[in-house]
Amino acid sequence: MTALPRGPYIFQIPYTITGFSHKFEVNCDVIGDVSPGDAPDIVELRTKGEGPIPLDDCANELWTVLRTIFSTTTLASVYSLYKANALNTDLEFITGGSLGIANGSNAATPALAQQGIFTLRSAGGHIAKLQVMETPIALNTRGPLGSLSGEALAIRNYALSSSSFIAARDRSFLIAPLNESWSQNEALSRKRFRQ
Repeated sequence: MTALPRGPYIFQIPYTITGFSHKFEVNCDVIGDVSPGDAPDIVELRTKGEGPIPLDDCANELWTVLRTIFSTTTLASVYSLYKANALNTDLEFITGGSLGIANGSNAATPALAQQGIFTLRSAGGHIAKLQVMETPIALNTRGPLGSLSGEALAIRNYALSSSSFIAARDRSFLIAPLNESWSQNEALSRKRFRQ
């Protein structure tokens, strides 16, 4: 089976936790034509049900939800929008901006080298995956999305809401929660602890 290409646009929030950089990345689509260098306040994203919303508003709304899962030591100050190339992995930078609040809001210590993976069903019948790295949640288990952590429940609720701009690779919106999985990320563990 051929993998679906990313895009048509990629939204990213890079974040840093105790010296290691990660990025939260989702597929999305824009309304109208955009060009590299456009100001983020004139770029509008297609949402599941509330019509077009300015990129800056989408970015800050998503980060407001995401920051609950990240430690206060997590720094995420900017976001970026890229256009994906269906023929390869190249991304063309379109625009970016600053997030209103830079740090996570969870007071717990980050669980280094841990990851959370959330899967959801798209309207097109495919499965979308969202991944967060080094949150304070140190579980090694799997269950229905939203059943293992309140923070994952908040992310699930946003991803399924009418204001969500998150799309699956089949370019349809997310319609049903599937699972959340928490475990150690072996590649990150080797890098972080030099094993």
